[in-house]
Amino acid sequence: MNSKRKNGKIRRQSLRFKLNIVTVCSILFVAIGLVMLLYRSSGVLIIRSFKGRTERAAEHLHELSSTAELDYIWEIIQTEEFEQVRAEAERQQDDTILREWMYTIDGPFSSLLTGEEKESLAYGTLGFVVDNLRAILDLVKSDFGMKSVYYQKIVGTDTYDLLNDSGEPLWTMGRKEIPLEEFEEYGERDDVPPTIYHSEYGWLCTACKYLESEAYHHPSGFACADLDMNELVGEQRYFLLSSILAVILLTVFAVLANLFILQRLVVHPLKLLAKGTAEFVSGADGYSEASVIHMNLRRKDEISDLYAEIRSMQKHIITDTDRLKKVTAERERIDTELGLASRIQLMSLPKIEGEFAERTEFTLGASMLPARNVGGDFYDFFFLDPTHLALVIADVSGKGIPASLFMMAAMNQIRGCASPGKTPSEILTAANLLLCRNNPLHMFVTVWMGILDLESGLLIACNAGHENPVLGHLDTPFEFIHDPHGMVLGGMKRAKYKDYTLSLAPGDVLFVYTDGVPEAANSQEAFFGEERLLDTLNQTQDRTPAHLLQQLKAGVDAFVENAQQFDDLTMLCILYNGPAQTDPAGPGAAGSQP
Repeated sequence: MNSKRKNGKIRRQSLRFKLNIVTVCSILFVAIGLVMLLYRSSGVLIIRSFKGRTERAAEHLHELSSTAELDYIWEIIQTEEFEQVRAEAERQQDDTILREWMYTIDGPFSSLLTGEEKESLAYGTLGFVVDNLRAILDLVKSDFGMKSVYYQKIVGTDTYDLLNDSGEPLWTMGRKEIPLEEFEEYGERDDVPPTIYHSEYGWLCTACKYLESEAYHHPSGFACADLDMNELVGEQRYFLLSSILAVILLTVFAVLANLFILQRLVVHPLKLLAKGTAEFVSGADGYSEASVIHMNLRRKDEISDLYAEIRSMQKHIITDTDRLKKVTAERERIDTELGLASRIQLMSLPKIEGEFAERTEFTLGASMLPARNVGGDFYDFFFLDPTHLALVIADVSGKGIPASLFMMAAMNQIRGCASPGKTPSEILTAANLLLCRNNPLHMFVTVWMGILDLESGLLIACNAGHENPVLGHLDTPFEFIHDPHGMVLGGMKRAKYKDYTLSLAPGDVLFVYTDGVPEAANSQEAFFGEERLLDTLNQTQDRTPAHLLQQLKAGVDAFVENAQQFDDLTMLCILYNGPAQTDPAGPGAAGSQP
């Protein structure tokens, strides 16, 4: 708890107290871990001992068993008369009924006795045999401390009680046991090793020994013993209480030792270090040499090393403070300029407004998302004449400011070379020559350019090393157009470019993009890919450019999740609506400009 001094300052707990807490907790942690380990080990040893005791009990019962008597008992159990008497005894919960009846039934050796022996001793009756076997069961149960010992019979997959010790009523003879999955793997001739399990009879350890008929060599049954595993709890409780007492004594001793040692060797020197460091942090001397900590330490240990490191750190802080101020001011200036450059770059891209939004022959959509403050991708669209629309999308090699400057140059050169009557290949050839003349950094740009005749729907296009465009006819899926690829712009002065044509019908959609779309990667470094791009376009019901771009951007974001964007993401889409109507006064719907 914190308490206030007379001067109003809050007094914190001392380091000595905290180190004592750490030491005590460490001792407790180690001691408790050791106790738990020993507790677990003792449990394993006790369980091993319990299993051995259970197995020895089953073996001893096996040695004392008479297979002939058990075979005979099983024969009697299967008779209808026994079942009737047994059922009546169970109904009345009275063993006497079944016992008196068994004393009227001849036993397995009654034919060997004389009449006088039968009358005087009832030795040859089934009741005498059963009582004798139960006496053996009780003896084994008592000698080995078992919860129960018994004989069982297995027929096929069913298990039956032959005879239990006196702890169970006689009318349980012949009872069919509930099958337990722990014993499903054992057959009617297999010994059952000591097995621990939970059942309706409790937490038990059971072992069974197979009994085979000496005369007929067929299964007579099993001699079984059950040990109550709850005895384990009592034995471990004593061990646990003794261990806890030892831990308490050890902890008290550790606290007393720390009260003396920590104060002398650790707490006092650290207080001096804390005071000197606080005075430096306060900046009272303006982070000068006078504010550097000074102590008279003659010891050679970790605290003296800490003192030397603090002095060195303070001197470095004094040296680096001014430098950090200058660097921070310069970084803020650079960030401001980069932000301005990004806004200028986005403003240089054409907007879907004015004459582009008012035309009914087409609907446009475009977006550009740079990977850094400024990017190297760009799109462009402009009219060559009232009936011909030029479309351009490009991707400059590299990233950042160099790419953005080359992007502006490429965009201006392509626009400057475009004029009515020129084909895309002619425009790109002229732009390539201009870019190659002044390109000391050997940068290049991939370009796709198309010129759409708004009256006929004929599109003349040229591809300079760019991605394949995607075309979707009305009511048909989008497909890639594997057009002929020429050399990138800025790569070779004498590069030649080839035009190709596409015929657009009303309702057809053309989609072009940069490689940042299919190469968008997630945290597992898997690419979005062309197949996902095509699937996303085909799964979009609304084929207006604005909606297509929105769905594709959402699909890329969902795929990459929180992974960093490494490349610019640029897309351009046009929906051809057909030639202008006789009354073109109504404006066409235009896509959004992100």
